[in-house]
Amino acid sequence: MVTSSVTKLKSKQNFNSLQTQLNFVIEELNSTEKKAGDQLKSAKNLSEAVVAAAYYERFKDFDKTGSFFGGEWGNRYYYTLQIFNKYKK
Repeated sequence: MVTSSVTKLKSKQNFNSLQTQLNFVIEELNSTEKKAGDQLKSAKNLSEAVVAAAYYERFKDFDKTGSFFGGEWGNRYYYTLQIFNKYKK
């Protein structure tokens, strides 16, 4: 549940820091969001990683059949691809 996650995060010291938030996401992906974490770890390509991340975020209509060519799925795939291309080695 989002509310309890937010409350849990805000109870941490320096909850606004990037490091604290990244640690919190990692903690969740290894516990309460393990299914999404396992999917993310086993992703073999960008498309699979975007789908796995959707199970963690659960954005509006994430559970509907997604198309990477439009709507929220398309937006997320597009932005993920931009970030991936910017930082890939």
